[in-house]
Formats: sequence, C-alpha cells, structure tokens
Amino acid sequence: MSVRVSEAERAALLQELDPPVVGPAYRRVVKIAAWVVLAIITLQILAAAMSASQESLGTAFGFTVVFCYVGLALLAIAMQRSVVTIDEHGLRQTWIMRREVAWEDVQYVKFIPFPLGKRLMIFHRGRFTTLQAGSQAVEIAFARIALVYRRR
Repeated sequence: MSVRVSEAERAALLQELDPPVVGPAYRRVVKIAAWVVLAIITLQILAAAMSASQESLGTAFGFTVVFCYVGLALLAIAMQRSVVTIDEHGLRQTWIMRREVAWEDVQYVKFIPFPLGKRLMIFHRGRFTTLQAGSQAVEIAFARIALVYRRR
C-alpha cells in the first residue's frame, strides 16, 4: 500500500511542525534501565570471575563473555546519545548506524504507541525504518506525520 503525499500537503505538514523538531530517541527511564541492566551484568561477571578457578573458565568462554559485554555497553552508549531530527529534508535518527529517510522516499507511515516510547515505522523503497521518540515534541511530530499519511 503506497500512499503518496503531494508537495502541498508535505509543505503544510512541515509548516505545522515548524522544523527542525529535535529530541532524544529514547525516554530517560529506558536509558536508565539499560545502564542498570549493564551494571547488574557487570556485578554478575565479576562475582563469577572471583569465585571460579582459572582452570574452569575456558578461553573461548571468556572471550565470548567479554565480546557480549562490550556489545551491550555499545548499545547502551548508542541509546544514550541517539537523537531524532525531523526537518525539511526528512527524518533522521542517530544510532550505531544512522537511520535516514528523505520525504520523497516515504511511501507509508505507521505510528506505534508503545508504553515506554512511541515509534514511527516508515515504509520506503521496499523496506522499512523504525524511529523512536523519547520526548513529547517528537511524539507529537510522529503523530502528525502519521495523520497526514493516513488521510489518503
């Protein structure tokens, strides 16, 4: 299902949004939860390392644990720094890899109101990109965008 919005409708939407709309991608409670989980895992790893003998811990197992831990730490850092920007060029979210969709490529939009953060699923060029909203300004912008693309 492809919904194309005219230039006039997009211009009216942008005027209503008064871009740029900028805000965090994740709510504060989600960011705090990520760091708490990482801290608990840190304590568990340290407790296991202190109580286990060196012979019982295999090298491959140790590298796997360190690799997974570093991956989780990188995800927590990316969540902390992630920012959503909506402007006249399109929608962007910084993340480990940048998510970016130009207005011209947007085919269909779905607003998903999860309890811990609203999401905007954007269908474009045969695939979809999901952006998160961590502030009320971004949530309102997502809802307005979804309404414009649903009117067709």
